[in-house]
Amino acid sequence: MVDSESMAMTASVRDSERGLVRVPAEVASCLKAAQEAMEARRWGDAVERLAAMAVVDIQRHQQTFLATAREAGMVGDAYARCFAGAGLERRTCPSRRSGRRLAYVMPSIAEGQAASRRLMQMVRYHHRARFDVSVIVTEEFTKRTPTATFLKWPDHSSVVAGGSMMTELRASWIEPLVISAEGGYLDAACGAIERVRAMELDIAVFVASPACPISAAMAWARVAPVQVNQNVAVPLVLDGVDAVIYHNAASATVDEAELARRGIRLLTVAGNGTDLEAAA
Repeated sequence: MVDSESMAMTASVRDSERGLVRVPAEVASCLKAAQEAMEARRWGDAVERLAAMAVVDIQRHQQTFLATAREAGMVGDAYARCFAGAGLERRTCPSRRSGRRLAYVMPSIAEGQAASRRLMQMVRYHHRARFDVSVIVTEEFTKRTPTATFLKWPDHSSVVAGGSMMTELRASWIEPLVISAEGGYLDAACGAIERVRAMELDIAVFVASPACPISAAMAWARVAPVQVNQNVAVPLVLDGVDAVIYHNAASATVDEAELARRGIRLLTVAGNGTDLEAAA
């Protein structure tokens, strides 16, 4: 949830394709607060406010603002400014011959969550002779300690909310790396980046949206030579993401030109109801 003191008047923005878009009050308020924090070079505050905007827009307003990759990319660019301002180090990760080390980066794991169910399916069906699979949980959708000042989540850790899934992963010889919810988002991002780089991954798949600032920081700083976003309603669009996987062909068509402009590859993978050949 977003602190009630952050509410402001409803604003409007003009989009070249959608015309005049009326932005909900909460969303406009968070955008304004993020801009003010960036202007004051309070990078940690700005990151938290950008995440709050995305959470509110996605969860409460069905992507009124974040309707396409264009708006998602605007938020991604703002994140990138914050990460650079905060001094996060970008690196080039060398490609390796094996291409076997694959990690899914999840903002959380929880029973009943569609992304978590899909993760379990993917882990279950990966060819273990071809891929060494890891799971990283950034804990972006639970209460932080100390409590955040702007974006406040309930105490909903993945260890509790996704306990049975964690057990299933361990039964599949995968020990999830769970990032601590201590400190701010930038603090957590710095720690996660170093720990994941040490894993020497070949591919990182970010199951994330603009509501996931730690995942965004990891992608921007780069933790693997190939980095892919699995689109979960709103794509994570920023420098560092090499490709976006869509499960909705209509959304992919809308976003194709913007992703191409940014040099991001678009991959459309059919979802439910596909045959085994398509699934492969």
